Amino acid sequence: MSRAAGKKTNTESAPKRILVAEDSPVCRRLLESVLAEHPYELYVASNGQEALTGFKTFDPDIMLLDWIMPDLSGAELCRIIRKSQNTYIYIILITSSTERSRVIEGLDSGADDYQ
Repeated sequence: MSRAAGKKTNTESAPKRILVAEDSPVCRRLLESVLAEHPYELYVASNGQEALTGFKTFDPDIMLLDWIMPDLSGAELCRIIRKSQNTYIYIILITSSTERSRVIEGLDSGADDYQ
């Protein structure tokens, strides 16, 4: 993957770098094992602070963020990332909640999708 001054180029065809932030060890391992079967580079974080560090150092194309984490929620992390990103990152919030108000809150935080 070519990068110029830390920015993604237009010649990239598909996302290659995925950051997963999930505080549940079981869910984290499940996501990691599924994604490891594909040609992605993974950065796995167990909380919001680790995910924020990964965002700054790993330069992900996609972020999968658990909604409920002990330090920063996925929605809070999404707001922080949207304010400080240099290139667009596709963000998916992961939660078991299907309440309409939560879906709206997640999308309002800047998430692209809600699972």
